[in-house]
Amino acid sequence: CHGSNIREYSVNSVRLRKTLIGHKANVLGCFINPFSDYQLYSYSEDCEIRLWDTLDGGCMKVLHVKNAIGLLDVIPHPTIPDMLFLCAVTSRDRDTYWKILQYDVKTESSEPLWFGKGEEVHMAARAIDPSEQRADDGCFLVFAAGKTLQVYNSTSHAVFRCFHRLEILAVAVHPSQPVVFTGDTLGRIDQWFLLDTCLDRSAPNTNTNTNTLGREKGRRTRLVELTSPKMGVTLHWHAHALRNLEVATLGGQLFSAGEEGVVVV
Repeated sequence: CHGSNIREYSVNSVRLRKTLIGHKANVLGCFINPFSDYQLYSYSEDCEIRLWDTLDGGCMKVLHVKNAIGLLDVIPHPTIPDMLFLCAVTSRDRDTYWKILQYDVKTESSEPLWFGKGEEVHMAARAIDPSEQRADDGCFLVFAAGKTLQVYNSTSHAVFRCFHRLEILAVAVHPSQPVVFTGDTLGRIDQWFLLDTCLDRSAPNTNTNTNTLGREKGRRTRLVELTSPKMGVTLHWHAHALRNLEVATLGGQLFSAGEEGVVVV
C-alpha cells in the first residue's frame, strides 16, 4: 500500500507489475480473497472497501461501511465466501468506541458481534474444524484490544477472554493447531493454547460472566473469563514493538515484523 494506491510487485524480480488506483484516502490494508486467488480486498481511512481483479487491475466492487467513522481492521471470514469481519469505529452521544461486525459483501449488510473501547484492535480467524472448513461448522475469531485477548466462537456465540501483561499489537492463529500467537510492545511473541478451551464454555479454568457486553441478533453473547490460560514458548528477537504476525498456510512457519523494519521467519 502506498498512499491511496496499491502496488503489485513481482516476487522474483522485485519489479513493479501494476498499480491499483481508485481509493480516495490512504489505504490501511489489503489481502487476497481466500476463495479466489485472483481477487484482492483493500480498505482505506474513509471506511471504503474495494474488491479488485488482480489479473487486469480493475475494481469489481466498492463498499461503504454504514455509520462508521473509521476502520481498525478487516479480515476475510475463513469459511463463508463473500463475508468479512470488520472492526469499525463508531460514535454515540459524543463517545467513540469500536464494534466488530460480520459483513456480507453481497448485501452490504452487517451483524454486530462485540464492541469495546481503545485505539487499536487486531483480528485473525480460522475454521473451528480446519479439516472441513464448511460454513456450518463455524469459526474462531480472535481479536486483541489493549492487553485483552478474546476468542469468539461462532457456533456457541460465546466470547472467551484472557489478559496479557502488555499491550498486544499483533495476533495470528495457527491453521490446524489450537494455538494463537500474539506480539507485544517489547517485540516478544507469546504462544497461547486457547482454541481447545474455547470449544466448551464449561471447560476447566473458566468463569462465565452473565453481565455480557455484546449482542447478536437479539441474543446475548456470553462472556467467559479464562482464568488460567495455557501458555507455550515466548520468542524474542525484535528490539522494538512487534507490528505484524502471519502463520504460513501449512502452519510450519511464523513470520513476524517489528517497528525496526525487519521481518523474521
